[in-house]
Parts: sequence; C-alpha cells; structure tokens
Amino acid sequence: SVRQAAAQALGSVVSNNEEVRAGLLARLTDENGSVRQAAAQALGSVVSSDEEVRAGLLARLTDNDSDVMQAAAQELGSVVSSDEEVRAGLLARLTDENWRTRIVCIGLLIQEWDDFEQFTHYSKTIQAYLIAEMISLELIYSHDRPFIKNIRDSQMTIAQRLGKSLVDDTNVQQMVVNWLASSAMGQRFGGIYVVTQSYMEKIPPELVQKAIEATNDIRSLASYPARLVAAELLLNDSNSQYSQDAINVCLEALQYGTGWADFVHDSSQIRQKAALILGKLEPLNYNQAIYDALLPIMKNDENRQVRDAVYQTLVRLSQLAEENKGKIEAA
Repeated sequence: SVRQAAAQALGSVVSNNEEVRAGLLARLTDENGSVRQAAAQALGSVVSSDEEVRAGLLARLTDNDSDVMQAAAQELGSVVSSDEEVRAGLLARLTDENWRTRIVCIGLLIQEWDDFEQFTHYSKTIQAYLIAEMISLELIYSHDRPFIKNIRDSQMTIAQRLGKSLVDDTNVQQMVVNWLASSAMGQRFGGIYVVTQSYMEKIPPELVQKAIEATNDIRSLASYPARLVAAELLLNDSNSQYSQDAINVCLEALQYGTGWADFVHDSSQIRQKAALILGKLEPLNYNQAIYDALLPIMKNDENRQVRDAVYQTLVRLSQLAEENKGKIEAA
C-alpha cells in the first residue's frame, strides 16, 4: 500500500524529524498489518533513545498479526539487556502459538547472556526452557537462522549454571527429572545437557540413570510415520497386547509437535493420521480411556484439520460405546 511504502521510506529520517516520528508512531495502530509492520521497522533506529517509541513497540508485542509482533520484537532487541519491561514482554511471548514468534524471542533473549549479571534476570525455569528451545533450534533451524549462530555457547552457559544447581537444589532436580521423561524432544535433550554439565559424581545417581535412559527415547525423532503404519495394521489384532500397543502409539503421536520445545514441520499431519487410525477401532478393542484422551485434543489442538479428525473419531467411538452398551444389556 501507499502508507506501507511511505513508512518504509521515512525510516532513514525518523531520528531528526519530529513530524516523521509522530507520523510513524500513529501508523503503529494502522488498520493494515503491513503498515504497522513497516512503521515498527522504521522506528527501530531510535528505540534505545526514545521512551515513547519503546512504549509503542512494546504494545505491538501483543499484536494479532504475527509479522507485526515479530517486527516489533526485533526492533526492541537492542534494549533487551537494559530494559526490564522489554524483557518481560519478550518472555511473555515464549508461549505464543506461532513458532516463528517464539524463535524471534528466543534469539533476542539469548543474545546478551555472555554477561552473568544479565543472565540472572531469568528464573531457573525460564533458563531450562530456553535450553530446550535452543537445542531444538540447533537441530532443526540453525542453518536458516543467523541470529542463533552462537547458540552452542549460550546453551553451555545456561547448562553449566543449572548443572551446578543439581547438586543441592531439589526443585531443579525435579524439573530435570520431568524433562528427561517428556515427550518433547527438546525438553529431553535439555535435561540430558544439564546433567552432563553438572558435577555428576555429586548428584543423585538415579538422575544420571534417567539421563542415560532418555538417550534411548525415540519420541519426537521422526519415527512416527513408520510406527503409525504398523499401528494401523495391528490396531484390531486378535492379540490384545499388540492392539493395546498400537493404541498407545496413536495416543502418543497425538502429542507430537505440541510441546513448547517442539519445532516440527508438518507435525499436524502425524496427529491427524493418529486420530483417524483410532477411528478404525472395532468394538472389542474400544475403551473409555481412549475417548477421554481424545476429547481435550479436539478442543485444544492448534490445527483445525487435527481437530476435525479427532471429532470424526470421537463420533465413531461414541457409536462403539453405544454398541457395546447394547450388547451388555442384551446379554
């Protein structure tokens, strides 16, 4: 649009022209998302010296257009280490449903962590979460994201500090235990990383054992396509254990790519496939626990096609429940 082009062109003079500055601030609330994005990018050069501009960009961190939010976050990056309000705003976006938004915030939050005093702005829980996020990024997106080129150093810094806490901090110990058992690949790897950076001879031996076991956990490691093929074949097998194992694989796959630390392209296709397979259950293999596990997924999964697939399966399972009830009453 014309307004978008104007905002982009005026960025070079915003620092010495009050009329331009005021005009761009006004465009941060433009009805057009592309205009708001351009205005945010144009104001970035004065963010460190202009409190009103910082406030305007902070307000865009909750913009319903993810491109605008990401642009505002990027421009606020230069004041992350010095502005507590900016840090809080970025931390709040770590649970954003848009994975690109989370990546932008991770990149900005870790860039200043060479300095211990800056590092201590973050709670141990947030530090552990960021380890997992960064490991996932390193495994999947490191070649495409220049802002995480120093990611290994950041991981080491956080892991070493959390690792020291494993010796006598029971809260950190329990957090790491939970992460080592998580279905999210990044969380498991993050837990392993913290354990390996601790004083292993001083931490509880069962924690070391759990870390070793976690290295053999194949969940969220792209094995689901083949496992779901097998699950579909065995879903209604006459061997009840095979059938139950197939059901368990499908239920597990319904969580694939849904964790905070899971950045998995096309994971929704796995979840959709798992739901549809469960819809092929025969009455003999139905149990109420399957229905109960699917119901919250229908309500909460971020992908519409997954929700639709789960709905179809729930309708089918309801029919099975009625069939089973009728057979019991008839008997």
